[in-house]
Amino acid sequence: MGKFFTILLVISSFAISVFAQNITIRGKVVDEKRSPIQSVTIFCEETQSYIISNNDGQFTVSVPANLNQVTFKFTSVGRRSEEVKITRSNFANPINITLVQNSLTLQDVQISSSYAKSKNSISSISFDEEAIERIQAFSLIDVLNTLPGKQLVAPNINVAQTLTLRNTLGGTYDLNNSLGIPIIVDGVRLSNDANMQSRPATQWGMGAVVPATNSGSATDVPFRGIDLREIPVESIEKIEVIQGVASAEYGELTDGAIIIERKAGKSPLQFTTNINAGSYNYSLNKGINLPGKLGGITLDLNYAISNDNPTDNFQEYKRYGTSLRWQYSISSVIRNKFNIDYNRKIDLNKIDPDDGNRREYYAKQNGIRISNTTDFKINSKFLKSLNLILSYSETNQESYSQWFLNQAPKGYTAKDTTGIYKGTVLGGQYLAVEEIIGKPISASGNLRFASLFNLGSTLHNLTYGINSNYTNNGGKGIISDPERPRFINYNSTNVRPYSFELNPAIVNTGIYLTDNIAYNLFGKKTSSNLGVRFDSQNGSLSIQPRLSTQINLNKQWNFGIAYGISSKSPTLAHLYPPPAWIDVPLIFALNTDAALYLVYTQKFQAANPNLKASKSNQAEFNLNFSNKIFSSRLNAFYKGSKNGFTNVRQYQQFVLPNYNYRYDASIKEIVYQETGTFTSYFGNSYYKISNLSNSDTYGFDWVLILIKFLQSTQAFLQVLHTYYRKKVPLW
Repeated sequence: MGKFFTILLVISSFAISVFAQNITIRGKVVDEKRSPIQSVTIFCEETQSYIISNNDGQFTVSVPANLNQVTFKFTSVGRRSEEVKITRSNFANPINITLVQNSLTLQDVQISSSYAKSKNSISSISFDEEAIERIQAFSLIDVLNTLPGKQLVAPNINVAQTLTLRNTLGGTYDLNNSLGIPIIVDGVRLSNDANMQSRPATQWGMGAVVPATNSGSATDVPFRGIDLREIPVESIEKIEVIQGVASAEYGELTDGAIIIERKAGKSPLQFTTNINAGSYNYSLNKGINLPGKLGGITLDLNYAISNDNPTDNFQEYKRYGTSLRWQYSISSVIRNKFNIDYNRKIDLNKIDPDDGNRREYYAKQNGIRISNTTDFKINSKFLKSLNLILSYSETNQESYSQWFLNQAPKGYTAKDTTGIYKGTVLGGQYLAVEEIIGKPISASGNLRFASLFNLGSTLHNLTYGINSNYTNNGGKGIISDPERPRFINYNSTNVRPYSFELNPAIVNTGIYLTDNIAYNLFGKKTSSNLGVRFDSQNGSLSIQPRLSTQINLNKQWNFGIAYGISSKSPTLAHLYPPPAWIDVPLIFALNTDAALYLVYTQKFQAANPNLKASKSNQAEFNLNFSNKIFSSRLNAFYKGSKNGFTNVRQYQQFVLPNYNYRYDASIKEIVYQETGTFTSYFGNSYYKISNLSNSDTYGFDWVLILIKFLQSTQAFLQVLHTYYRKKVPLW
């Protein structure tokens, strides 16, 4: 940690050594009735900075004096965004901007995803508020399924939905790809690193969960990204999808990122209903301005219910969610945003009265997340702004499944240590139960500095900072009743109780530096984002350069090129799976009066405290064309992934004594003794998680968006051709 702060000090010293003189541009934002609009977000493309309009709709922007033109984008909840270019000759004149209400009858409404002009990536795709509303989504995954290369399917919230990007390999590659795509909401990464709702990975392998009884589908998502069913979209203002190389500001990723900005500020009461087959989604949203300098509050309520078979009520998914966002100004230079979110979800398979097996399943989850963002507008000669984000989340999870078994008697043991023991002979009829109780806890902090200066004819927007995250799980873990096991000697192993509370927490920390440079190259407007991250993940250090350049050839053509290295730390489920217990039966005998189960048990610790972070290195190139009729992008990429997480079977050989046994009527027991000979047992094994998943993926995609077609201002067409070629090295 001391090294990180030393590097930050060096960066800060450099930032204060050069600076540019600034000038101030002023303006006001009003609605159709000329009433001021507060809390409008104004983004300056040249300086890559945001400001917010005050209670009177007024704003001031400080920009370098040597700029010939600045571009502002104005966005506000429920209103159509506007982009305005201001030339140097008009810098001294006040800007007056009118934002009109959103309406699907507006001319030239963009109803699809579009290419984002973003410092975060050259291959960003963005969805604005209008595009999101058009999709009529039940959850975030329905919006992301409209991305190039994704299959358009009907909304389905009955099974877990995670995201993969630029991946067609399947299996554990899908798990690693999904895990490497963080979902960042209002600057906070939604962490799934503490999710341990998994069957023992030593017995079943990575990714196995307690399945729903009717279809075997999974509703828990350990070892991968978060379940996107849990994120409703009615409160979202903008989604930016990074498919390739991301800015160095973002850590804990290997395969892209999803950046979400939610609505804040005054907005009309909005009630939304979506219905599809047996699925129903209801949302209520309202934003109000508080008196004086108290700012504004935005409240969201969401409820969804779904049944994949409306002819019965045995299967059901329910989602409850509420969010409160309070945005206010502490002073003219300090702005604060406080968020509190509560969510609850229930996946349920009820008992069918006609099912003799009495099968039942549920996965319940309820959690709360609190975050606070404070922006300090400094505008000194050395430092432009400072941003501090703090967050904490806590979730309670329970997965439960039962099945009435009717089978022959079997031997079972629950001993926790290595040795030869007398086990238990279970009757063949009992109600078998699987239960896992988790309590994921996550906390994070992000301190970000921004400086703006000139070096010669180049404009530098320097961003640097430190982020850290804490992950733990305080759940009871795997609950195993030795009298009611669901499986016996499955894959050579058996389950024992395992508490998540005993595992240590994970703390990962990183620092970053990015320099977004604007300059002219051979007379062409060019922007480069040069960045580097230094990450400490699971005790190991890594250096991750991230570099990109975009060149505007003219008003219609531009191209970009990027290269970057990134990494994702292992989760608690990867690091601390339960031990493996291999039970080798030596005697199994029973009659009407007695029973004997003699078994050898060996315990294998499967913890992976030295597991490395997975890594990827990516290179991409794109060529873009845009005019008033259509826009097109051709994107080519290469991605090499290494140190990915995968299952490796560990085979064990045992040499154990042989026994004779007989029934002793005098004591009504089966007695036994060693014969002096031995038998070798082969084929017993368990799974261990290792960094042995590697792959190379390269390909291209082409997207065409028709903005106007046959004089229709709302026609849209997307054409896609994607070619992937994979090379999966053997290990």
